[in-house]
Amino acid sequence: MSRRGALLLWRAVWLGLLIWPYAVASGMPRPLLLALLPSALALAAGPGARRAALRWAAALALGLSAVLPTFDPGALRAAILAGGAHSIAVTVTGILLWLTSLLGWQVFAEATARSRLLWLWLMGTLVLALNRRIWGVGADLPTLGFLGLGVVLLAVGGDDEPVPWAAVPLAALPVLGLALAALWPQAPVATTPPGHYVRGLAGLRVAVSGAALPGKVDVNQPVTLSPAPLLVVRGAPQPTYWQEATFDTFNGVDWLEPPGPRLPLSTRSLPSPLWPPDVTGLPESTWRVQVQEVLPGSIAPLIYTGTPLGLTAETALTGGTFQPAAHALLLPGTASYTWELSVPSQPSSLLQSARDLPAGQAPAKDLAVPALLRRELGPLARTLAQGGGGPWALAQRIALYLEAHETYSPAFAPSRRDDPIGRFLLRSHKGYCDQFSTAFIMLARLDGLPARWVVGFAPGLWNGKDRIETLRAEDAHSWAEIDVAPYGWVRVDPTPGAGARPTHEPAPPAARSRGAQGAALQLAAALLLLIALVLAARIVTVRRRAGWRLRRLERDIARLARGQPSGHATWREQTLALPEAARQAAWPALELLEAAHYGERRPDGEELRRAEAGMRQARRAMRR
Repeated sequence: MSRRGALLLWRAVWLGLLIWPYAVASGMPRPLLLALLPSALALAAGPGARRAALRWAAALALGLSAVLPTFDPGALRAAILAGGAHSIAVTVTGILLWLTSLLGWQVFAEATARSRLLWLWLMGTLVLALNRRIWGVGADLPTLGFLGLGVVLLAVGGDDEPVPWAAVPLAALPVLGLALAALWPQAPVATTPPGHYVRGLAGLRVAVSGAALPGKVDVNQPVTLSPAPLLVVRGAPQPTYWQEATFDTFNGVDWLEPPGPRLPLSTRSLPSPLWPPDVTGLPESTWRVQVQEVLPGSIAPLIYTGTPLGLTAETALTGGTFQPAAHALLLPGTASYTWELSVPSQPSSLLQSARDLPAGQAPAKDLAVPALLRRELGPLARTLAQGGGGPWALAQRIALYLEAHETYSPAFAPSRRDDPIGRFLLRSHKGYCDQFSTAFIMLARLDGLPARWVVGFAPGLWNGKDRIETLRAEDAHSWAEIDVAPYGWVRVDPTPGAGARPTHEPAPPAARSRGAQGAALQLAAALLLLIALVLAARIVTVRRRAGWRLRRLERDIARLARGQPSGHATWREQTLALPEAARQAAWPALELLEAAHYGERRPDGEELRRAEAGMRQARRAMRR
């Protein structure tokens, strides 16, 4: 690859780093594909119909794959119907980003002079700052990459400029400083691995494609939230929590998969109910719901609420896995399934009368606390245990304490001493649902209240008219369950904004308005991107018109040098429309063309060389 081609490719990567945070923030299911679009166009750059067709095909394929959540018309319609304005805003924003990538590529491809590179570097830094301010997305790695690569491009220079190689090591110094400032001592923000869609929370990496739960789930890492739709649930009478799996063993950093058999899933071995009910003695109702994946085949664990009684799927159940100890079913490759569920409610009046389990009845694993946490949290747990009132009252006191003293924030800073929960409760006081739910369980266990960890989805976007609930990546959630007599395992969600409300009460007003606020934010962002797109289009149009005039002069000079007819007779008008510096440099070529055309005088070799040198100077002036 020539130096010109290499620099073109690096400018394409540079533009991709600028687009990537916007693609992530807008909720696109495959943001990396949109970030790779400029690089694909750079690799297919060059003259010829074949390369032009390749560029159009790459732009269309990558754009559609990045913007559309699914190519399944039924799933796409269901997502739009359930999400309403939110889904429409995400799609519109994605299309605008795609068009912005195409227009931005024209600007970045022609930015070869240092002055234009500096202008783009400053403009891109401002855009990334606005992205963080408007959407609140931690884009440390793309920002670091854009700033650092911009410094290197400024040091190397443009296509026709000499390479000051001594400046390249100097350019690496600010890049190293930015890396230390952005990444140390915290770990980088979680990103989506190729081929998988990781849900928004660290605890829900059980939802990555595969036929088994992970051996452990780490709660000592930051997360990236995304409004991308994942699942559509039809038929539920109200929004609710949807469960995937339970964990009961915590080693201080990881929740470990419960030991037990992994049974092959088939219609002959599937009991009804699938496992003994966790709750008894509370009012129950029977639901029949259909779950459809927006990204078919991307999620293996099935979601449910209450106790599953029966399962039907569009694909054969063979090949799936039934893990009773984890209360989990995994069925890779299915995009739609239907549950019959026995769903209990949790009236506060009944739970207030709940009692502690008799001594020795609770399994030791549901009361186990790592030694370090037992020493650190023991005094706090003993303080919270004072007040009496039974297990439900104790659970509410712990949840209220967490809400009053800790702050919900996805920007969780990992602990360097492998003590994320102790650091969260005693020092940083900032975390997301994984830290809140785990801290609740540890405090409850220290006070003798059996508790376990549950992962799944909090209530999502609700369409009450059609009884459709859309579950997005940012709805992925973790919470706790406590074991109380005589009812069994009941849910407690200690994350702020959820409290200890019963399982099937409607979501609070803040949760119901979250979808409308997100849609308004997406539409506002789309409007800002539209303005940026129009400005970019104006820049491209002006530059393309001037470049077209200059290319016509270059072409006719080349024809004249080959002894061919000079062609058009409108060179003066074209030259007068050029910018001042380019017009002065191209003027000798204009005079030579007019003399050859009107005076029928054959120019000599020296005159042609001066004209060609003037055209090269005019081209450089156009790039400044």
